[in-house]
Amino acid sequence: MNVCGNTEKLAQQVSPLGKYVLITGCDSGFGHQLAQRLDERGCNVIATCLLERGSGATELKRVSSERMRVLCLDVTSDNSVGQCMARVQSIVGEAGLWALVNNAGTMPLGDIEFYSMDDFKHTAEVNMFGMVRVTKSFLPLIRKCQGRIVNVTSVQGLVCTTHCAAYNISKFAGEAFSDSLRMEMARFGIKVSIIEPGNYGGGTGMLGNMETHRKNYDRMWREASDDVREVYGRQYLEDCYTKLIAAARLGRKDLTPVLDCMEDAVLAATPRHRYLIDGGNSLFDIYCVRGLVFITLFADVLARLKAFIPTPLYDYIAREYL
Repeated sequence: MNVCGNTEKLAQQVSPLGKYVLITGCDSGFGHQLAQRLDERGCNVIATCLLERGSGATELKRVSSERMRVLCLDVTSDNSVGQCMARVQSIVGEAGLWALVNNAGTMPLGDIEFYSMDDFKHTAEVNMFGMVRVTKSFLPLIRKCQGRIVNVTSVQGLVCTTHCAAYNISKFAGEAFSDSLRMEMARFGIKVSIIEPGNYGGGTGMLGNMETHRKNYDRMWREASDDVREVYGRQYLEDCYTKLIAAARLGRKDLTPVLDCMEDAVLAATPRHRYLIDGGNSLFDIYCVRGLVFITLFADVLARLKAFIPTPLYDYIAREYL
């Protein structure tokens, strides 16, 4: 499992000049900051945002160079992806698309019995089918210059946690799609990399927007069956919300290590197949620890040696510590 951070030397880069890079989910978080970074490096960035007149799109237009285009894209819509594809084709012309960064994502939280089927479906539409939909559409442009595809999954595409099933399912699917895609695209010279951030929820909006999660918990309680309400009780969701606030505080707010790896995947002459990136704002990231020996025997093993530890031990650690 490869690890990449701002303390590690990145690979030799190719020249960014004249290279077109399309990034999804640039409204905030990783996508927003990556768009600015690659624009500063000299790439021709096509930053796509869900909200065409939202604060994220407006800010990118304000601070970017004339090379950057900010386009509207809803990765859950065939029509939106098709329209975006037509715009991009007219922009890149014969140069083709050097890199596609599938970054758009959503993270609803809740227990399986509180999730609605729409919660599962929408999460899959954004995190998994959105990745597939956008990739299939833009592959002809990527093939023109033997470019690369960078798919953002998560450490939670490697290990499961409680209260996060919809997200876990979609990220595991993203891992599988990326591995299959990498093997199939090798014959065309297209490289595929996977970005697997650890706990960066405090800096991406995934855990940073507590108002959204508060409304989500309230909705789940309203829509829950009488049986689920009786078994769990309202206090259970209140306790979950309290834990979520604590988890957001532990999430690393500085996104630099992830941005370093994303840049490497886009511009390295030989990018890595996957980048597992430690997060957290303490000595270690409980999801993908690499430093402390004692903790490594437990938490680090979840992401790196999960297949070799007994399931009861894994379940205990996941329930008690994640």
